[in-house]
Amino acid sequence: MGAMGRVVVCVTGVGGPAGFNCIRSLRDSGLDARIVAMDMDPQAAGFYHESDVSYVVPPATSEEFILTLFKIIEREKVDVLIPTVDEEISVLCREPVLDRLSRLTNFLLPSQAAAGKALDKSRTISEARRAGLPVPKTLVAASRADLERKSRRVGFPLVVKPSRSRGARGISYVDEKRDLGKAWSAASAVGGEVLLQEYVPGPVFTVGTVSGRDGRIVASIVLQKTKEIPQTGGVAVAGKTVANPALQELGEKYVSCLGWCGPASPEVKLDERDGGYKLMEVNPRLFGYNYLAARSGVNLAAITVRLALGEDVQPVRNYTEGLSFVRAPYDLIVEGRIGD
Repeated sequence: MGAMGRVVVCVTGVGGPAGFNCIRSLRDSGLDARIVAMDMDPQAAGFYHESDVSYVVPPATSEEFILTLFKIIEREKVDVLIPTVDEEISVLCREPVLDRLSRLTNFLLPSQAAAGKALDKSRTISEARRAGLPVPKTLVAASRADLERKSRRVGFPLVVKPSRSRGARGISYVDEKRDLGKAWSAASAVGGEVLLQEYVPGPVFTVGTVSGRDGRIVASIVLQKTKEIPQTGGVAVAGKTVANPALQELGEKYVSCLGWCGPASPEVKLDERDGGYKLMEVNPRLFGYNYLAARSGVNLAAITVRLALGEDVQPVRNYTEGLSFVRAPYDLIVEGRIGD
């Protein structure tokens, strides 16, 4: 890493697209990096592709997670930590943990208050609305009966979702009143508040960003999801970069209103009814297909490392338009038995 020499970077959640592609982005960046990979699954793909050392860790919901993470950071002399899992970020951003973590390694993580706003979709929408930014009509349902009552105010079709979820868990698209009961059950089973939201017809865009410790956004890029699983909305399995300065600026405003530090990725829909944009959520981390951003000229993972180490990074907002990705079923072949 230039004058700084070799840097040890710990990437978590390497079994998921965000962590796996974070490793690929770092390898493409030209950084002299030793990659420490972490995941709760011994068969995580990132253990077997371009990482230097791997650790199986308890889930973030376990009391052992933090203790295990601290031991790994000390053992491997980790210079920078990049978490890519929502549940981990929720734990790491707690003030006592942040304080201890800051004595062990470098990172870009938001405050506990800011993380709470991003990890809860209801609070995310409220913060954006308070900042005068466009959001879909969103209400909180206290019960199944309340959901039915408030559906009249939103109108059909509508979306029912848990306030705290990822990867389309617990989300239902409801066309008529008789399906509200099933939607309530699906959302309430995930946890948190149950939201009902107007259905916004149109394509989904991701605005990938990285903010420094002072809240200044150092890098941003706009990408469009062209295929998702499920098709109604979820994990991107195909997408492309698009040049859209207006949306790029709007995406940065969504991040800034949360008082953010580190990577964050607003997901925004183009409302085909009026041509405006509306916020769906803000992912508090690198998004799944961040390797496309890196190949397009905005290496969010590498920028995160450089900022975490205190480098002065010039803003990066220009990139190659029209570059696409498709998620491929690519088998990794390794010697021996995986998971040993």
